[in-house]
Parts: sequence; C-alpha cells; structure tokens
Amino acid sequence: MSLVPRGAQRASIQRSRSVGIRSALAVALLAGPALLAGPALATAAISGPIANAAVGVAGIPTQIARDSSVAQVAIVPASRPVPASTLVKAVSRSRLPAVTPPAGSFVATNGNDANPGTFAQPWRTLQHAASIANGSVYLRAGTYAGGVKVTRSGITFDAYPGEAPVVSGGADGFWFYKVGSGAVRDLTIQNANSTSGAGVLVDSSSNVTLANLSLHNNKNYGVRTWNSTNTVIRDSQIYKNQEGIRVSYAAGGTQILNNKIYSQDTMINDAVKDSGGGVGIVFLKTTGKVLAQGNLLWLNRAPSRWYGYDGGAFEIYGASDVTITGNIAWNNKDVLETGTSGPACNNITFTRNIGYAASTAKGYARGLIIACGSNSLFANNTLDGFDISDVSVVNKPGYKFQGSLSGLKIENNVLRTNGSGVFYFDHLPSNVTIDYNLIWNASGGSLVYIVGKGSTSSFTTLRSWIGRMTHGVWADPGFMNLATHDYRLQVGSPAVNHGAGLGSETTPFFGAAPDMGRWESH
Repeated sequence: MSLVPRGAQRASIQRSRSVGIRSALAVALLAGPALLAGPALATAAISGPIANAAVGVAGIPTQIARDSSVAQVAIVPASRPVPASTLVKAVSRSRLPAVTPPAGSFVATNGNDANPGTFAQPWRTLQHAASIANGSVYLRAGTYAGGVKVTRSGITFDAYPGEAPVVSGGADGFWFYKVGSGAVRDLTIQNANSTSGAGVLVDSSSNVTLANLSLHNNKNYGVRTWNSTNTVIRDSQIYKNQEGIRVSYAAGGTQILNNKIYSQDTMINDAVKDSGGGVGIVFLKTTGKVLAQGNLLWLNRAPSRWYGYDGGAFEIYGASDVTITGNIAWNNKDVLETGTSGPACNNITFTRNIGYAASTAKGYARGLIIACGSNSLFANNTLDGFDISDVSVVNKPGYKFQGSLSGLKIENNVLRTNGSGVFYFDHLPSNVTIDYNLIWNASGGSLVYIVGKGSTSSFTTLRSWIGRMTHGVWADPGFMNLATHDYRLQVGSPAVNHGAGLGSETTPFFGAAPDMGRWESH
C-alpha cells in the first residue's frame, strides 16, 4: 500500500549513498537484541562470542567444558595446564548420566501412530499427536508434514532438547482453532502453501505462545492471528514470507517481542493493486491493546508493478491501541505506514524506535507515512537518511486510505537526512501538533516539501509555512558514530535536554528536560 502520490514522491527523490547491509548481516544476527542498545554497545555482544569461541572457562577448550561427561573435572586456571593423563583418568572414573527424557509425548519420523507415544515408542504424525496428546509433545529430529489442526487447549509442541525438527508444507504449518492455550517452540516451520496460509495460524483462540521459531517461505504469512487474544510471538526468525506477522481484528494482549524479521520480499497478489505483501509486521483492524517491542526488521520490501517497490517494516491499517516501541528498522521500503478504509487508527504509540534507510533499492525508502492516527503519539524516535522523507503526514481530500489525524502529536524526534526533505506534508491539518523535534539536512537541502507550496531549506520559512516547530531545533544532532549507526548523543549535542515532557512517554530522563531522539543521555 502506498499512501502518497507517486508523482510527488519522485519530484522530491534525491539519490543518497548506499550502506553495505548484506555484508554486515551475519554480524547483526550475532548481536541480536543487544543491537537495541546501539551498535557501539552491541560490539561486546558480537565480539565476545567470537573471541571466546575457541576457549572455554579458565582456559579449558569449550568442547570439553560443555561436555557433560567431564562436568566433574576440576576447573584449573589457564596458567596451570591440565595434563592429558589427568583428564583421561577423570573421565574414566566418572559415570555418564542416564538420559532422562522430559515428561510428555513424543513424535519421531520412525514412529507409528499405533504406538502409545512414549519416548521408546513414539507416534509418527503431528496431527495424531494434536488429536490425542495431553500437555507437551516433543518432536525428534527430522521433517514432518504440516497442516496440523489443533483444537484442544493446553497442547505444546517443542523440539526435543538438542534436536532441530522441521515442519513443512500443509495449508498452514499449525492451525490453532478455538483453543484457550497452547504453544509451539524451537521448531522450523516452512512452506505452508495455501492462499492466506501461514507458518502458524492462531484463529479464534487465546493464550498461544510462539517462541524461538524459524518461520520461512510460507504463503502468505509467517504468523497470522485472527480474532485471537494474548498471543505471544517472541525470539524468532521470520523471513522470506510474503508478510512476516499479520495481527487481525480482536487482538488484546498480543505481544511481538525480540524477533528478527527480514526479507519479506514478494507481494501477495501483485496483479491486484494494494494487495499486501513485503511487510514485516501488519496490524489489520485490530482492537485491544497490542505491543511490538525489541524487534529487528530489515529488507522488508517487494517489487511492485504499481509502485516499483511496496511494503515496509510496519503497517497499521484501521487498527487502534497499537504500541510500537524500542525497535530497530533499516533497509526496508518504509519504517511505518498508516491508513484505513473506515475504522479509526486511534491511540497509536510509536516511541523510542530507530529507523534508517541504508537502502539497497535506491529512491524508494521513506520513514513514517501517517494518513491515519487520531490521538496518537510519535515521539523520541531517531530517523535517518531516507530517500524521500523522514516523516510524511497525508490528509488529502478524497484519498481512499485517509483517516482522522485529530490529536496526532509528533514531538521529541531526531530527524536527519542527507539530501531529501525531512518532512512531507499534504494538506497538514491544524489539529496536528509538531514541535520539539530536531531536524537536520546534512546536504543543506530541503527541510520540507508541502503540496501546493513546494520545498524550502530555510528553517524560518518552514516555521512560517506550517505555523509549528516553535521549540524545534535546526542543527546537526551530534550522533556518537553516524557511520556505524550509533545514534546515541555526544556530550554537547543540541538534542540533549531540549525535548518536552510527555505524559505517556515515561522513560526517565536526566537533566532539566528529556533529550530528543531514541537515546536519553546520562
């Protein structure tokens, strides 16, 4: 979905430099959630495991320290090498512990559904387990058929410890239907193959947890929830689906936490305009409070016959009470796009996020595109280097995706670019608050493009044109290290202590006032 006329987009496009994301991808994955502290703070998370990969505690090789058969060997400081004979004697004296399987039922590729489902006599199919098991079901290594319908509460599907089972194919990998609880953990789920299918579909259910999964190459969704509450989706890798996660309709209590969501790179049906696809996380007409926090999102965009590229990290369509906070998004089509076909987008909270272009598809990346967002707060975010604009507010008469923007606040953000405009406004309504933002165009170019007026690089003219930004700042934000996307603020940054106190943004601050942008300086 694209909410801004393409002609106006292309009029304001200016080329920006490319950042080599692909070469850094493996390092970013190693860093994981530590990246939320900024690239500089994530260094230890990346270099530590690499530096220590060959040596374990106190100088003993890692493979020995991890082996349970030598767990009783005394740890000797590295300065006192352990003679090989000592280790051999210690191992020979120790007794290997008996393997005690976890309590529950078991499925294995050499099992039989006529078996009792024990560790020694496992079942063969997941559907059989879903039909008769109680409690935990453990999958042994191997590949299992998807299309598993779960209609009984309390069943959990887990990988057997130390093994890596795969669930492949089926209309949906797993379909939870009208259950009050359940879980899927530590599995790879791939190749769900029906239209509107998903790696996991949570349908008319509650209290389902999806954790530590690898969800990829599913048509259409990695995870889809439909009229389901208190779903938790966490600590998973979700990639190469048409959409990563779609949360639809009743969804109160849903949490999307600490996932890596990347490379959703095809449209659902590109023959139909605005069909969806290429998006990391979508909130579709949701009701009830939902949360997306601590996620990393990148390379979410898809070639589109209508727009060149479509998609993005987040999309909100006619959804209310959505909180998106503490995420990092880069090299997507957009960071966030909002719109509607009727239902309000009310009470959206988008705070403490980082978004930057680093675009490997030049000329298309945008930050925020807001066409719907009444009584909503977009605050204390850091956005950098987008091809078209960091923040677009669209209030175009007759526009089919338009919703109310009454009570929208855009404050305390750091918005930087290097050639394209910082702001894009199409019929900016008078009841939208825009203030206490630091803006900077490092090229000296446009600060705002306004439909019907044009663009200006003058901060004074921008204030005059929009009648806002009285407490705004026009200055280089002074990031700690722009080249590595370390967006913490240097000492003396003009963003320090220049933000406004916002009632619903409760992060503690140090000094006379909150800082602008994602990070609060100490």
